[in-house]
Amino acid sequence: MSCALPEKATRIAIVGAGIGGLMLAASLGEDYQIDLFDHRSSLNGDGYGLNIQPIAVTELAGLGLLSRLCSLGIQTRAHRYLSSDGQQIMEEPRGRFAGEEMPQLSILRHDLVSILLAQLPGSCQIHTSATITIEDLERWDRQSPAPYDLIVGADGINSVTRTYTVGATALHDGGMTLYRGVADLPKMLDGETFILVTADDGCRLIAYPVSAPIARSGSSRINWVLLVPDRVYEGQTPVLGESQEAVRRILGPLIGNWTLDFLDIEAMIEKSPTIKSDRLRDRDPINQWSRSRVVLLGDAAHPMYPIGAQGASQTIVDAACLAGAIKTEADPFIAIGEFVSARLPQTNNVVLANRKMNREELEHVGTASSTRSEKFRTTTSNYRQAVRDRTRPHSSSVGHNTIER
Repeated sequence: MSCALPEKATRIAIVGAGIGGLMLAASLGEDYQIDLFDHRSSLNGDGYGLNIQPIAVTELAGLGLLSRLCSLGIQTRAHRYLSSDGQQIMEEPRGRFAGEEMPQLSILRHDLVSILLAQLPGSCQIHTSATITIEDLERWDRQSPAPYDLIVGADGINSVTRTYTVGATALHDGGMTLYRGVADLPKMLDGETFILVTADDGCRLIAYPVSAPIARSGSSRINWVLLVPDRVYEGQTPVLGESQEAVRRILGPLIGNWTLDFLDIEAMIEKSPTIKSDRLRDRDPINQWSRSRVVLLGDAAHPMYPIGAQGASQTIVDAACLAGAIKTEADPFIAIGEFVSARLPQTNNVVLANRKMNREELEHVGTASSTRSEKFRTTTSNYRQAVRDRTRPHSSSVGHNTIER
């Protein structure tokens, strides 16, 4: 599909066609010449789930996508914290159930990707199987005349664009292994509740339904993540990339004796077609996201622990705010500066808040049941305050006061 562009349309290269890159291209619209590069041969996305907080749903709704999102994802009613013997520690309402204007949505990544792909403007050209190197970035940045007015690095936690922009920065290891899967199971609780289960050894299970079509059939498609501290392995850090059979043998003894009357743990493991393992990682916050005409967003700029369910949401807000700055400022360099000054402090706060909440949740392990609820409530309340977006930067499509953070 092609469209007529303004004679001097801003030329933008986006490196990485994940959620951030797709959201940026969709938010910019038809008036920009966009080349979207990705090293993968297909952009369908993986089959795992994610949470989208109301702040990010607001931006997606501004593109007219709310109805489609709600038809595929689950509007999360509450977060419920439990011990591994099934005792409830606390529960908090979420999204519209907590008085927000927008819902908190749980959705499969490939469903969100498909929605954003369908929203791309005709002026966006997608280049798959495209490996962009530091030499490419340097040429684009320094060549005269420049092939692009703006180059956006949305290429994830192992970003080449980040290396070009700020140099090599080390990954920070959180001392845990994450196991991730998706399983079709009988309806879990009310079909709208996110659970976080903590065992006395520090293992934590996060599980939540992610599919409205499956829910309409009376079942739940459960996305789950198990966080296992290294100490559980008696000093031996597990090797990633083990066979599915080996992973299942590891998980059985770890959580097989948990007693949750609403979730069959053994079935959850067995019915997950593929269980992915990875380390809990982020990077230390930095004070620079740009170099000349190159700017970072999402995990390329601020990779964070998946504690607090903020990663995808902060990426979506990044993309919407950068698009808004580009639309408002004719000079791309000014747009970059305004975007970075608005978003960098906020996302750095989230990275550090996620680390703190992870640490505090582990500290609550084994505390007396009479005080555990109060400790968790204090932790979650402090976390919400820490990540609250106190300043509203440019948005591509939504007014400044659409929703209280």
